[in-house]
Amino acid sequence: ITVLSILPICQPAPATRGDQRRVSYNDISLTRTGCFGPCPIYTVVYRRDGTVTYTGERHVDHVGVREGRIGKAVFADLAQFVERSGFASLDTHYRAGGTDRATTTVTVTQLDGRTVSVSEYGRSGPPQLWVVQRVIDGMLPDVQWRAPSASETAATPPGPTIHGAGYEGIVMSAGAWTPSAAD
Repeated sequence: ITVLSILPICQPAPATRGDQRRVSYNDISLTRTGCFGPCPIYTVVYRRDGTVTYTGERHVDHVGVREGRIGKAVFADLAQFVERSGFASLDTHYRAGGTDRATTTVTVTQLDGRTVSVSEYGRSGPPQLWVVQRVIDGMLPDVQWRAPSASETAATPPGPTIHGAGYEGIVMSAGAWTPSAAD
């Protein structure tokens, strides 16, 4: 499968009456774990109600929790994209050889509470998994982040840049995420 063969899933969903699209997930999350080097360690969770939580642990400029919001229609677009990608039919684990690689896990919680998780160690999954991961990360600029309190600002650097081999840097300010020149 090539990336070009999965591009049709990137097309917007057809509008329905009142543009109320069926959303089959309560939340969608992406977690990146560490490696022996500077792999970024963080989790981002997008919820059906439009709330977003980012938790940075290591090798990001912002260590700690940030809360924000996206439009419910934006979440609906993400949910439909993940569903149309065939995510639920992927294997639950993909593993590359070696011992110094990060793991990336995408988890969706369905409306009935069941979860589907796909973990990838060392970028070993199929192209559509990579695309889903990139779309989830790529939504960070759409989040309207709550401004940190004075104590949060004093305790952490001004915004998280996600560092690590093969990752585009992402810097978060109080309002939005923007590409980082650090990488």
